Amino acid sequence: MWRRLVIALTAIAVGVTACTSGQSTTPVGCVISPVHRSHVPAGVGGFSPGSVGIPWIGDDRFVAVLFYARGGNPDIPAHGGWSDGGSAKILWWAEGAAAQLAVHGRESGGREFTQSFQTIGNGQYPTVVAVPEPGCWTLDAAVGSRHVGSITVRAVQR
Repeated sequence: MWRRLVIALTAIAVGVTACTSGQSTTPVGCVISPVHRSHVPAGVGGFSPGSVGIPWIGDDRFVAVLFYARGGNPDIPAHGGWSDGGSAKILWWAEGAAAQLAVHGRESGGREFTQSFQTIGNGQYPTVVAVPEPGCWTLDAAVGSRHVGSITVRAVQR
């Protein structure tokens, strides 16, 4: 009997530690967009992040540079920033874009949000994306009525 009690208490302690360690798990069915750590593709609006290793998602027509990523981890902080004051900065680039960028987020549980951003020219849009809650979020980017790309990220509690 004591052995079963010790095993049960150990399992509970391990579960509590996993839930409170600050680490998140990706919700079932959440497929995170492939993250690259090489140079952004040549010809992307003349933009270069300046060093290899800054995480980005996209291709030669659409790029989201994840300046918020810490240690290369692409998890985005919920509510737009980290608890230490760092923000969820993403520089979006869309080929031929000049109008306002709209980012529409959809969470696997059905929640949604939309944010709009102005261009700084050359199809570049500096943003701080405020994902409202932790979870698996798909962020669809559109310029005017043209869908330019999507990324799927895991939002974590800051």
